[in-house]
Amino acid sequence: MSWGRIGVAVDLLLGAATALAAQSDGASDDQLRPGDPVRIKVWREPELSGDFVVTPEGALDHPRFDTVKVVGVPLRVARERLKNFLATEFSNPLLTVEPLLRVAVQGEVRQPSLYPMPRATTVGQAIAIAGGPTERGKLSDVRLIRGAKQMHLNLTISSSTDASMPVRSGDQLFVKGHGNFFRDILTPMASLTAAAVGVIVA
Repeated sequence: MSWGRIGVAVDLLLGAATALAAQSDGASDDQLRPGDPVRIKVWREPELSGDFVVTPEGALDHPRFDTVKVVGVPLRVARERLKNFLATEFSNPLLTVEPLLRVAVQGEVRQPSLYPMPRATTVGQAIAIAGGPTERGKLSDVRLIRGAKQMHLNLTISSSTDASMPVRSGDQLFVKGHGNFFRDILTPMASLTAAAVGVIVA
């Protein structure tokens, strides 16, 4: 089989996979917005692949893609625009376009930050992406903030679905920590005692 036929076959497979994923999660009509993170994978072109952000102008923050408008249209149309752009330089370019979620993981995790995450990432996976809990982190006491709603999650119960709950873009996860008796109680009490003694001496 020639390389051209192989390329066409791979493109068909990638397109089918993208279509199936879109149908499964209702993403076929999704539209990108400025500020959204996007993961682009161009076959055999690592310099054109990576995680990019949609600019206020509606393109991607990459010098090769900064003229391609990807906002205001369904995701499949944005992918087609990028493919047509690449077709001016490469023969039969193969690429995938995957919108990413923006999720903040904070509290007692090893690497608290705002992370771009693939679709279908679960609460447990999001915490793992942030390096997992610290020694003080309590997976039994995780707070999920979603808009104006707050949920208390316990990821230590095997029969619970909390850990497998998919995250959404804009979610904030906060892992609470175990209280430290010496640090949280004795130290403040010692400071207060010292202050009281100082006042009495004065």
